[in-house]
This record gives sequence, C-alpha cells and structure tokens, in this order.
Amino acid sequence: MEQNMDLLAAAASAYSSAAYLRKRRHRFKQFTYGAQWGDSVRDHDGRWVTEGEMAARNGRVPMTNNMIRRLVKNIVGRFRSDPPVRGGVPDDISAANRLDELDSRMLEEFLISGCAIQRICCERRTAGSGVWVDNVDPRRFFVDRMSDPRASDGEMVGRIRDMSLSELLMRYSGGCGTRAGEIRSLYASEAVPLGSAGTDAIGTEGGAGFDFLRGEPGRCRVIEVWTLDSVERYLCHDPLDATVYAVSPSQVAVLKRKNKGRRHRGEPEISMKWEIKVGWKCRVLAPTGHILYEQDSVLPGGTHPFVMKFYPLTDGEVHSFVEDVIDQQKYVNRLITLIDNIMSS
Repeated sequence: MEQNMDLLAAAASAYSSAAYLRKRRHRFKQFTYGAQWGDSVRDHDGRWVTEGEMAARNGRVPMTNNMIRRLVKNIVGRFRSDPPVRGGVPDDISAANRLDELDSRMLEEFLISGCAIQRICCERRTAGSGVWVDNVDPRRFFVDRMSDPRASDGEMVGRIRDMSLSELLMRYSGGCGTRAGEIRSLYASEAVPLGSAGTDAIGTEGGAGFDFLRGEPGRCRVIEVWTLDSVERYLCHDPLDATVYAVSPSQVAVLKRKNKGRRHRGEPEISMKWEIKVGWKCRVLAPTGHILYEQDSVLPGGTHPFVMKFYPLTDGEVHSFVEDVIDQQKYVNRLITLIDNIMSS
C-alpha cells in the first residue's frame, strides 16, 4: 500500500489547530447542560480551583438556575414547530434521513458551538441504498484556516472515524483477499485493541478515542481527508469517433505516435490542449499514513461532501449564541447562591 506521511501530517496539523475551538465548545456545552461551576479561579493561596470548589470552601452550596438550556430549547422548539421548506429535496430522502430531527440537533449544536457540519454521501447501508445525510461531530472534524462565511476558501477538510475491523475490511479491501490481509496486518501492528467491547456507556460524553491517531477501544481509526488538488492534463478531441477525453502527460507520447500513423493514412489527427484541472480528491488514511482508499470527487462540481457553517467568521473567529449569555448565567447563579446562603443564615 502507498504511504503518504506528508498528507497525514497536514491533516494532524489542521486537527491540532482547532484545539482551542474544541475547548471552547466543550465549555459552552457544559454550561448548556447544567455544569456551570467548572470555570477555574485562583483561591486565596494562589492555587487553581473551580468556582464550585471556591464557593463550597466559603460555606455556600453552589446553585444553578439554567437559563441557557431554556433559551436553546425554545429556539429549537420554534424551529420544530415551523420547519424550513427544503426546496429540491425529495420526500423519500428527507424521510429516510429523518431530516427534521437531524436538522433540529444540528441547530442545537450550532447554538452551542457556532459550528454546523453535515456530510452528504450516496452509499449502501443496512437501511438501504441511497443518499444519506449525517451530522458530523466537531470533535472529529478538521479543516484548514478559512475566513469566507460561505466556507468556500478551504483547501483541506476531513474527519476522523472509528469502525470495527469487519467494516474496515468490507469498505476498503475492494473484495481482494490479499489486500484484506494487508489491512488486517497493518492494524494488528498498531497498539489498538481489536475485538474488545467499548468502555463508554450510552448517555455519557465518551471522551475516549479523541487522540488524532488512536481509535476507541476495539475500534480501528481511519482519517478521511479531502484536498483541493491541481493536476496537469491534456484535453483531447478525436474527430474519428467524436469523443472528448482527458489524459495525463505521460500518455502524450502514445497519442503522438497514433497521430503520426494517422497522418500517413490521411486521417484526421487527435487534437490536444494542455490544461490544469482543479478538483477535490478523497484519501482515507490509516494512522500509519498508508492509503486505504482514494478517489476523485464524483459529486456535482467536483466538490467535497461536507456542508459547513461557522459563525460569524469575522477575521476567521467563531462565536456562538451560548457564549453571549454565559456571563449573565454566572451572575444569576452567584446571586441565587448568595440569597440561599443569606436565607439559611
């Protein structure tokens, strides 16, 4: 298998550069769902403690009146009661993907983090073949620096995925037993346990496995990377059979020999025009940098399958709705804690 360590390093760098965004998103999520006393402050001895620990040391019971959650639920509820008109989306695709539910959860994510990311693909799944829409976890997503509010100026985008060994072989062995054996050996050489049960229970955050190269317990990590590539090619027109096709520069010599034979026979020659083609290409990498799968985009316009919205991208910065009300939320919590302390005294 071919190995591309430069691409793996570029993807890892793009993922690492978003660490600050992921850290802020985690804080906003904690405030949204009620963990609102976790910010760090210095105590009287100069040590870092949480605001909840500081309040408890001062004899107060930290209390929470979660306004943020109510605001978010009200907005999502209004969205559910008056869903948007999806022009051009067939009813069967909308029903199969349960887009009303999917978009509601995406709106909630957007309010919390300022990020909305979905992936659209056409593939066969257990529920059937067709067009599928998936919400992408921002913790598993990476993109290079962009400042266009339409998210159209990026040149790399991708996500990290964890899957079972059987799914990995089904997707990327190409029906070849030899290649399946190579993939199996490749992942057996990694320090990743295979076949064991996962340790994260439903209803928990599931923080394991978010190292870029390390999968969750019992899962195989793959990195899906889309890059905007430019390729030299020759656009050819053959008047004999009225075909237009593109060839790589390495095939030009063959066409020249073919044209030489046509000139001797008095036949029309193949015309060639040099050009540079720019388009998106997908590569699926193992944590070792080996390419498990690669393909040029088959989507209309040759684009990648991700639909992204980051708000507001002023100077490239991302700010969410929840961020705007955190200070007011903390003030309310301190106030009701103080009132409760006064009443108990």
